[in-house]
Amino acid sequence: MLLHLSNPEVRAAGIVLAGLHWLTSGMFYTLLTLRSGSLDYAIGAHVINNVLSATLIGYPGGALGEIALVMTKELDAAFGLVTFVLAAVIAYVVLTRAAGASAQVTAAQRAEAAS
Repeated sequence: MLLHLSNPEVRAAGIVLAGLHWLTSGMFYTLLTLRSGSLDYAIGAHVINNVLSATLIGYPGGALGEIALVMTKELDAAFGLVTFVLAAVIAYVVLTRAAGASAQVTAAQRAEAAS
């Protein structure tokens, strides 16, 4: 999070909202790492977040440049925080269900192989 403090978002959104966004992002990536036992999901989620942030919706003076498909006039940090939390919850549910289904298949395959 400290590395992000030099981003222009801090000036546009304020330290509290920007810091809260980065804190929730870090907590989500940590949760992914703890649940999966690997950094793979966390790194992938961070890359996806950055790619989507850079290419879908941007604003003048943002840290990721002005290459987005849709440009806004200013940063709405509260909206960004809410949408990130919603996306993180959806991603977590999808990933845990996929992992649960994978574990059930593996358990069934082990039981079948044992018999």
